[in-house]
Amino acid sequence: MSFYYLKKAIRLFARAGHKSTERSTHSYAQPHNTVPTYACKTDCTTQCLSLSVGRNGTISLWEPHTIIKIYVSPKLHNRKHLDHAVRSLDKAIKAWNATVTNVLEDPRPKFERVETKREATCKVKFKHQHQCSNGTQENNPQDKGSVLANAFFPGDLPEITVYSAAFEEQYIHFLTNVFYHELIHVQGVRHYFAMQEDIALGLQRSVSIGTDDEFSVSAYLTPLSELKIRPSDVSALKELYAVRHTTYKGLEVQYHSAKLLSSYNCGDDYDDVGWFCGGVFGLSRGRKSRM
Repeated sequence: MSFYYLKKAIRLFARAGHKSTERSTHSYAQPHNTVPTYACKTDCTTQCLSLSVGRNGTISLWEPHTIIKIYVSPKLHNRKHLDHAVRSLDKAIKAWNATVTNVLEDPRPKFERVETKREATCKVKFKHQHQCSNGTQENNPQDKGSVLANAFFPGDLPEITVYSAAFEEQYIHFLTNVFYHELIHVQGVRHYFAMQEDIALGLQRSVSIGTDDEFSVSAYLTPLSELKIRPSDVSALKELYAVRHTTYKGLEVQYHSAKLLSSYNCGDDYDDVGWFCGGVFGLSRGRKSRM
């Protein structure tokens, strides 16, 4: 589980009781009726905090001018929650697309929500909450928490999962902010602190893009309402996608086309409370990520 970020899981967590200046790869669900925050524990200098790309020596990006067509699964037991999720996603899509002001000169991907799975190249699904821990203190109950959402990188299984905790009272009003965060990952960007994670595990480091901004939408911010698309996020992505690279800062760059969901071998099922669980996907690169 400590390798979750190498398995395509891009997870948002929250936890109360710490100062907002702390940073970590792990944040956890707060007690009820507290202000949603991100709390972090890792001791790290600013030199290893930066908008980052690259996993295992490879940067994955979309082909120029890719349109990612997102289908929202209707398999959610609460209709009001489903409608809220759709509205929140639409706001996030509109905000990200608005940053592409000149389509001819800016080849970054754009997003579109579609009504049918048949035309989609990405799916938002819903899943009942599971518990997880940070992988370093497995037996400590305080290091267990609730995942809000996870997403994918270009070339991975094209799923964004929203967990039941995202609809709890203290989080539900920030679902658009959650989607802002997930959609930067879909464009190929890792967490703001990804280089620190790589250093800690002795892995090949990701590389920085753009200018350093601790308020990047790829970070964990306090409170959740501060999780917004920043000018620094947009300029970094423009830099990354402006030229077709074979390598970038020493890492190989691979480009991917968006494929229809029908390209994947998928079966659907439900868990015991009616949340969509998803099926078994057949592509070797498309293993579902779990804690």
